[in-house]
Amino acid sequence: MNIYRFVCSAFIVFLTSCTPQNIEPGTVKPNAVISKRQPAKTNHNQNKTACTKPVEFSRQVTLGYQGWFAAKGDGISNQWHHWSPYNETPTINNIQFELYPDVSEYHPDDLFPTKLPKLKNGQPAKLFSSARAGVVDLHFKWMKQYGLDGIALQRFSSELWHGGHKKHRNKVTELVKKSAEKYCRTFYIMYDLTGTNRSNMVKIVKQDWNRVLDKTLQVSESNQYARSQGKPVIGLWGLGFNSPAHNFTKQQASELIQWFKNKGFYVVGGVPYNFRLSKQDSRAKWSNVYKQFDMLLPWSVGRYREKKELAHHFRTIWSRDLAFIQRNRQAMKRVIFPGFSWSNWKKGRKNQIPRKRGDLFWNQAYLANQLGLGVYIAMFDEYDEGTAIAKSATTPDLTPSNQYFLTWDADGYALSSDYYLRLAGKITQMIHRDNQHYFSRSIPISNQVQDDASGM
Repeated sequence: MNIYRFVCSAFIVFLTSCTPQNIEPGTVKPNAVISKRQPAKTNHNQNKTACTKPVEFSRQVTLGYQGWFAAKGDGISNQWHHWSPYNETPTINNIQFELYPDVSEYHPDDLFPTKLPKLKNGQPAKLFSSARAGVVDLHFKWMKQYGLDGIALQRFSSELWHGGHKKHRNKVTELVKKSAEKYCRTFYIMYDLTGTNRSNMVKIVKQDWNRVLDKTLQVSESNQYARSQGKPVIGLWGLGFNSPAHNFTKQQASELIQWFKNKGFYVVGGVPYNFRLSKQDSRAKWSNVYKQFDMLLPWSVGRYREKKELAHHFRTIWSRDLAFIQRNRQAMKRVIFPGFSWSNWKKGRKNQIPRKRGDLFWNQAYLANQLGLGVYIAMFDEYDEGTAIAKSATTPDLTPSNQYFLTWDADGYALSSDYYLRLAGKITQMIHRDNQHYFSRSIPISNQVQDDASGM
C-alpha cells in the first residue's frame, strides 16, 4: 500500500471516529465503564521456565524504567538521590520531583522518612528507594496486574564511576531480573549516555557490559530478557543529540553500535525527535549513524502539548519517519508520554503539558497504531519530570503540606491512583491487536467495578 495514501486514510479516521460507535479517540465518557481486569493470581514460586512466550518485540509496549530513587537507610547507597539533590534529605523547596507517589501499598520497611511536612491527611511524608526488593517486586506485580509487557531498564553510564551509584544500579538490575522472571514480564538494558565523558564513553560501556552485566549479573541469560529476531535487545539512548551533554562523535557512535551488533544484539536507538532531518535537536549529518540501528525510538517528550498539535506532527513528521525506516528496513516504536512538568526541579511552569485524563497519552498510542507501529511509554516511574504512570497522589490531601506537587486531579478529574496504569493496559491491548484501529479508550475513572458496567 502506498504509505502516504495509508497515512491519509488513517488521519481521516482519527479526525472522524475511532470506534464503530463514532467515539472520538480522545474521548472518555465518565460513566462508560468496562469490566475491570481482576488482579492476576501469581504463583510466587514460579520459575523463569513457567512463562509463556511474549508477543513479538516490535508489538510489545515497553515502559521506560528509571529505577534511580535512593534514600538514606536503604542499605545500598544509603544516600538520598533524585528525590532531592544528591545526599540531601528532601524538605520544602529542596526537592527534585513533581509527582508525589502513592505509597500506600509499599511495605513500611521500604519507606524512608524525609524532612517534608506531614501529608495533609496527617500521615508522615515517606518515600521509597528503588533498590529495595519489595519496591521492584511491587512495580512488577502492578505490570502483571494491569497487563503491561515489560521495561527498558535505564543504566546511566555517567554514574558508573561512582561507587554508590554503581552499587545502586547493580542492585536494581539484579532485582529487576528476579521480578521479571517471577511475574513473566520482559526487560532489557537501555544505556543512557547523557553526561558521560566523551573521551572514554565507549570504553565505559564495553567494560560495564562485559564485566558486570554479562559476566556477573548475566542479564541476557534470563528467559525474560527481551529478544527480537532471536537476538537479545540492547538500548543506546543519547547518540546524536545536539546538546553539550551528548557531544559524542559519529565514529564513537558507530563503534558502539557495531560492537553490540557483532556480539549478536538487536540494537535499539533512543534518538532525537528530528533524527530524519538531522537538525534542531539532532546533530547535523548523523543520518548514516541512525541507519545503523535496528530500531529507532525518537524522543518526543515535550514536542507537542495537545491533540491538534499532535495531529500536525502525525501528518508532517510521523508519516515521513515511517517512510524513512521502511526504506532502510528498520523498525520503530513511537515514544509516547502522558504529560510533563518539572517545576520543582527545573523551576518550569506547573502542569506544563496537562494530562487531561489521558487525552494526549491515548491519542499518541492510537496514531502510532494507525501506522502499524509499537510504542515506548515514557515513563513508568519518572516522578521527577511528571511523566510517571505508576500510582501517584490523586489529590493535594495526599501530599505534604506547604509544598506544591502535581496530582491526578489537577485538570479537574477525580481519578484513581492506578488510572494511568489501567490506561496503559488499554493501550497495550490495542497495540497487541494487529490491524485493529477501531478502539474506544473508555475506562472508569475509578478502579471500582460498577454493577452497570458497559463498554467493549
